[in-house]
Amino acid sequence: MFNPQPKPIKPEKKPKARIKPVSKVHAKELRSYFQKRKDFLETHKVCQAKLIRCEGKAVEVHHCAKRGKNLNNESTFMAVCAACHNQIERVISAVERRERGFLK
Repeated sequence: MFNPQPKPIKPEKKPKARIKPVSKVHAKELRSYFQKRKDFLETHKVCQAKLIRCEGKAVEVHHCAKRGKNLNNESTFMAVCAACHNQIERVISAVERRERGFLK
């Protein structure tokens, strides 16, 4: 049987934009950070925030100062559980974070 309606023409797909690779300097900083993070969590096994619904075991590192220049500054690290880190980053206001010592 003959179908009188032609097939719709599909629009041409645009090539996906490539993600810029990380610079060599930043890649080196990240490698250093991942090692420092691992070592820090091995020595700080308990959540330091102890907020409501705290899971107890520290599995993440919260940076009390912005990560840019302080990415590898261990004095800004705080060992936290995932629940506490979520609250610090998404629930607690900046003013309260400063008052509690979660933000410098």
